[in-house]
Amino acid sequence: MGSDVILEFDKAGLYRKIRGILAKHGADLGALNVIVSKASVRIQGALYRQPGIQSEFTPEIIDAMLREIKAVPGAPRLEVQFDNWAPAGTGGAWKRTKPDLR
Repeated sequence: MGSDVILEFDKAGLYRKIRGILAKHGADLGALNVIVSKASVRIQGALYRQPGIQSEFTPEIIDAMLREIKAVPGAPRLEVQFDNWAPAGTGGAWKRTKPDLR
């Protein structure tokens, strides 16, 4: 069979990898929804730090986190909509749109 084998889409595995990357970068997973389909990975909600982490997100951290998610093998197109951060032009720049009021 060799080249005739079609790899199945591993939705659950991809979901776990993406949540693992978000957690590694200190994102509060309780404030985010991760939706995985064959066409896209959608991350939406408020981007906050996990309780106990004092440092805040920076545009550089967000960019690095999203680049790492995009590099996951088998990951389809990435769609991101944060309630409190927005893209600031091109090149991976982000700007805070709402203060962290938690």
